[in-house]
Amino acid sequence: MNDSRCRCGGAGTGVGRTFAVMAGAALLFIATAGARAQQPAATPGADSAGGENELALSYRYRFSEKYDVAEDPNRPDVIVQYQVGAIETVRVETEKANGAPAREEVRYKTIYTERPAKVGRQGEVVDAVRRYDSFRVASARPDHARYARFFKDLGVWYHLRPGSVPEFICTTKDRPIRLDEYNMMVEQTSFPRLMAVMPPPSRPVRIEDTWQISRNGALALLGRLPEDGEIQLEGTLVEVRKAAQGTAHEAIVEITGEIDDNLGIGTLDARVTFVFEPPPAPVAVAAPAPGAPAGEDRGRKAGILEARGYISKLQMGRRLSEPIDRDGRLQRIGTRELILGRRLLPGTGGSQVAPLNVPAPPPTADQANSWILYDDPRGRYHLRYPQEFRARVDLTGQLDLVRGSKDPDLLFVDAPGKDNPLLGRAKTDPQAFVKSLHDEWTTRGLETIGRGQTGWLPEKDWAPRHRKIFHFEEAYRDPASNARLYLDAYLILTNRSEGFWFQGLTRRDDHIVFRNDIEKILATFDPGPSEPGAAAGPGAAAASPSPSAGQPPAAARPASPLPAATRPAAPTPSDSRPAAKPGPPSPRPSRRIGPPPAPE
Repeated sequence: MNDSRCRCGGAGTGVGRTFAVMAGAALLFIATAGARAQQPAATPGADSAGGENELALSYRYRFSEKYDVAEDPNRPDVIVQYQVGAIETVRVETEKANGAPAREEVRYKTIYTERPAKVGRQGEVVDAVRRYDSFRVASARPDHARYARFFKDLGVWYHLRPGSVPEFICTTKDRPIRLDEYNMMVEQTSFPRLMAVMPPPSRPVRIEDTWQISRNGALALLGRLPEDGEIQLEGTLVEVRKAAQGTAHEAIVEITGEIDDNLGIGTLDARVTFVFEPPPAPVAVAAPAPGAPAGEDRGRKAGILEARGYISKLQMGRRLSEPIDRDGRLQRIGTRELILGRRLLPGTGGSQVAPLNVPAPPPTADQANSWILYDDPRGRYHLRYPQEFRARVDLTGQLDLVRGSKDPDLLFVDAPGKDNPLLGRAKTDPQAFVKSLHDEWTTRGLETIGRGQTGWLPEKDWAPRHRKIFHFEEAYRDPASNARLYLDAYLILTNRSEGFWFQGLTRRDDHIVFRNDIEKILATFDPGPSEPGAAAGPGAAAASPSPSAGQPPAAARPASPLPAATRPAAPTPSDSRPAAKPGPPSPRPSRRIGPPPAPE
C-alpha cells in the first residue's frame, strides 16, 4: 500500500479525537449499566491519553494474549473472565435524483460477559461461553419495538473457526437464536480474534513499523469477508505510552485500508489499544558458576520486549459507497462506527458481575439449539435453518438461503399467494405451479434435460400439520458453463387457502443430499409469525436497513452468487410467455403419492 492511508470520514487526527471520546463513552457505558465490577488497577482510564513512554525507543515489541479456563495465581497475566461493552452506530444515506437524500440511523448498545471454555496449546481461545447482559437500540424505524426482545435471556457457546465465521450454540433452554441476533453476533468483533490484527509473533515491531493485515485479521475486524473483491489493510504501531493509572503501558495500533467487494469501494480506519505490564528491567549480576543455568532477562532479550497483556479497546470506522443507478451518479452510502471496550473480571467471584459457568459436558450443535429462526418481515411465515446457510432478503421479500461460495447450494422461499396476484392458479394449483416454474427457468437460458420425481409428499407426514406439499424435480444445463443444475421445488398448501414456495437449486451430482436438507428445513416451516410481535407487519420493507449485518445492510449486501441468467426473481405469469416443451417424466418412486400433473 502507498503511504497515503485511507481514512474514514475525514483526516486521521479528527477521527482519532472522535474515537477517543467515543471509546470513553463505551467504557463508561460498561461501568454504569446494570451490574458493576471493580476495574483492575492496571487497566488504563477510560478516556485518558496516558503519559510518556518509559521504555527504550529502540525496543521491538512482541504482543501476546494468554487465556485460561480457570484462574492461576502463578500466572497473573492469563485472561479468564471479562465484560465487553459496545456502542455501534449504523447510518445509511441514499441519494435521490431530485431532493435531499434519504437518511436513516440506528444505534445499538450491547454489554455481554464472556470467558474461555477451551483454550489451545498457545493459550488461544477455541471455545467461549457468553452471556448477554444488556441490549438497547435507538432508532426512528417503525418496527423499533421488535428490538426489545433481542438478546434477552440469551446465553451462547461461542466456537471460533479459523478462516470462517464462528459457530453459536444457544445455552438457554427453549430459546432460539433469531436471524438478527445471529447476524449481529457474527458482526460483533470478538476480542480473542483481534490478536490477528497485531504484528505476527515472528516479527517484533518498533514504533512506526508497519505490517500487512492477514485475511484472518480482516475477518476479525469485519466479521464477514466479501466473497469477491480485494482487501488491503495495513497496521502501524504508532505509539507506546504509560497508562494513566498504575504501572501498565498502552500500545496503540492503527489499521487503515480499503475494501473492494465488487459492490463498491469501502474504507476502514481502526485503532487498537493493547495494555501490558512491562517486565522488570534486567539487573546486572555476577557471572554464574560453570554449569549453572543462565539467568533470564524477563522479556528484554536482544532488544525485544515481550509485551504480555490484552487488547482493551477497539475504535473502528467504515464507509462503503454503492452505485444505485446505471451511470453511477447516485450512491447509497453506508457508514459504521464501532466502539468496543473490555475490562477484566475475576473468574471466581469478587465482583458484582456474576461469574459464568462453563457447561459440562460441552453442548453439541443440533436443530434445537443452533438452527437460526427466520421470521418473515411481513408476518407471512417463519422457519429455521442451519448456520451453514447465509440468509438475505431481496427487494420482493423473497428469502434466499445460500450455502458455500463456489457452486453454492441455493434455496429460495417465497409466499406468492399474497404478494403476486398475477400468478393466478400457479399460487395454489400444482399443475400451474409446475408450468410456471418450468417456464421461468427455461426462459432464463437454462436447457431442460429431464424431469424426475413429481407428486405429493406422503400425506401421513404432513396431514397432522394441516398441510399438503407437492414436489417436483427437473434437471437443466447451463449453456454458458455446460454445468448441470438440479431443481427441487415444493408447493405448500395450508388450511389458510394460501400457497408457499420452496425452490432448491444445486450443481451437486449428489443433489439428493441437498434435497434431504431442504426437506429438513421444510419440516420447520409454519405460516404466520413465530410469536406475537415477532414480525414487523405487512408494511415492513423487506430491504430496509436492520441490525442484522452490523454494518449498513443495503450498502454492504453481497451480490447474488448466481449469474443474472439463473437468478430467480418475482415470477411472472405463466401465460405471459410461450410454453417450453418439458422432458419426459421419470417413474414416480413410492415415497410420492398422487398422479404427477402434466403441464398444459
